[in-house]
Amino acid sequence: MSKQTPLGNSAAVISKYALLIRWVVTLHLMALAAQLATAIFFVGGRAQALAPHMMNAWTVATLGIAQAALIVTVRVSEAKLRIAHRVMAAAIVAGEVMQIRFGTTLSLAAHVTTAMLLWGFAVAIAIKVWAPPWKLKD
Repeated sequence: MSKQTPLGNSAAVISKYALLIRWVVTLHLMALAAQLATAIFFVGGRAQALAPHMMNAWTVATLGIAQAALIVTVRVSEAKLRIAHRVMAAAIVAGEVMQIRFGTTLSLAAHVTTAMLLWGFAVAIAIKVWAPPWKLKD
């Protein structure tokens, strides 16, 4: 007799690939949070926060590329990811490149607006991949 979970299924088996996706998505979200924190410190008058903000931008972009590559390469039948999640993952990469460009050209309005969109997309992807029913077959 199999043990039933609250969802009515047998115990969920999550593949190593799904766990990798979850942790890359989480690291990306944490890097974005650090990016937001350094931005707040900088705007709040601490000029020394600009250097970590600029250096962390490359970490965020690298993790965004890794996240997009993992999400886009999952087979549609196994992933249970909608096209919107794949588009958001790709848009995050494009947005992060634009973020770096806007930050260096002092287009603050575009920089902040893009940052808010990136944050929303990243949170939506994190919610999807950390949802209890989301898993990939081994």
